[in-house]
Amino acid sequence: MYGASRNRVRSAAVAVLAAGTLAGCGAQHGLAPVLQTASGVAAFTLDNTALYVVGVPATGTVTAYRVQDGRQRWRVPDIPGTAGLTSTTAVLSGYPARCADDEDLTFTMLDASTGAARWRHAGTPVAASADGTRYLLREHGTPSGCTGGTDMRAPDAGDSPAGTPPAPAGSAAANPADDRLVALDTTTGAASWTRPLDPSTVVVPIAADSGSPAGMVTGSGVTTVSGLVTLAPDGRWQSLDPATGLPRATVELPAAATTAGADSPSVRLVSAGRTLVLAAPLAGAGAVVLSGHDPVTLAPQWTVQLPLPSADVVYQPCGNLLCVEGPDSTVAVDPATGTVRWRLDGLVRQAGQRIAVATQVPATDSTRLVDVATGRVTRTLAHSVVVGAAAPAARLVLSRMDGGRTTFSVLDLDTGDLREAGDATGRYDSCQAGTGYLACRATDSAAIHLWRIR
Repeated sequence: MYGASRNRVRSAAVAVLAAGTLAGCGAQHGLAPVLQTASGVAAFTLDNTALYVVGVPATGTVTAYRVQDGRQRWRVPDIPGTAGLTSTTAVLSGYPARCADDEDLTFTMLDASTGAARWRHAGTPVAASADGTRYLLREHGTPSGCTGGTDMRAPDAGDSPAGTPPAPAGSAAANPADDRLVALDTTTGAASWTRPLDPSTVVVPIAADSGSPAGMVTGSGVTTVSGLVTLAPDGRWQSLDPATGLPRATVELPAAATTAGADSPSVRLVSAGRTLVLAAPLAGAGAVVLSGHDPVTLAPQWTVQLPLPSADVVYQPCGNLLCVEGPDSTVAVDPATGTVRWRLDGLVRQAGQRIAVATQVPATDSTRLVDVATGRVTRTLAHSVVVGAAAPAARLVLSRMDGGRTTFSVLDLDTGDLREAGDATGRYDSCQAGTGYLACRATDSAAIHLWRIR
């Protein structure tokens, strides 16, 4: 979920795409209060220098508070958009409606130290380059059913400081319904290349840290990449160079791949370690077939069949393995060989290099810790649930209710270390922790409480 290479992007800027959701907490027993925001925060994220809050005192307002003393660092009013946000250490991103009559898909890059807008551009973030110099966005064309006829690939006047360069040689001709991939300079917003896409084309980033399958795009934010792979609805599969947008390799897949789609593809692509995994349903068999491919050349490497209903399958990185889940069990596959390493009753929610957090089906209020190498359950945390993520990478915040109080703990998924942070009065539904700080969302008020962890 978090990678060292992505920290270079996050430390430089806060990227905001719209409004979102927030969290709150009280302070006692190891938690020293720093700040409590107004109620109704739309979204928040925390790094080691600031708490970033969206939606108060007004929709679209973004405020940064210093974590040391809770003082306001800067406030920016009227960031366009009304979409819900997800967040990572210094990146806010969201996914607004696609119809031009409803929302303008606007991505705003703010300077994290001052709040100054570096640039705006219409589109949804896809990834960031491994060196942190470029953001890759997906611009959306005009979908069928939109009556306004607005070309949503085009930013508002003045949004993009450098305009849009021509597509790379060999790209298909674009039309107003097409989406586009565009590479933007992180500092200036200048576009270095664009590539037209059918609106149903699936785009999969290939993680820059290719030694781990943590390169899957999740709800947590933007992935740093060393490559991109696209799968079009006609079965055309391409590996792209993120520096130029040019194809590295092109493969025509069998007819089954033509049902791929950006919203609910029957054929799925997953970046896992040094392997690109293609997952396709086995017709009438209640199973899914995984095939491993080189992420640059797309050359096939292995194939394995798993007895899981394809419609319910979720893919999750588990250390150096790929966890395939659904609907009530998990299978861990070695992405280098296709070998099934272990099976588990229950679903993995998050994993690091050593420990995975899993829940039972049907769900309970307990969390199981699983050895990612063997699939063995090493510990069960009674009445504890995951409520958020913590920086640096591969740490989670867990909460345990006891009467009217909530006790918070931070779990390191790479080492297995579990540390109690403190407790507070009330109930909380979302948290983030930085180095020495904890921010949480109060369930009843959607106010953010920020504490120093003593």
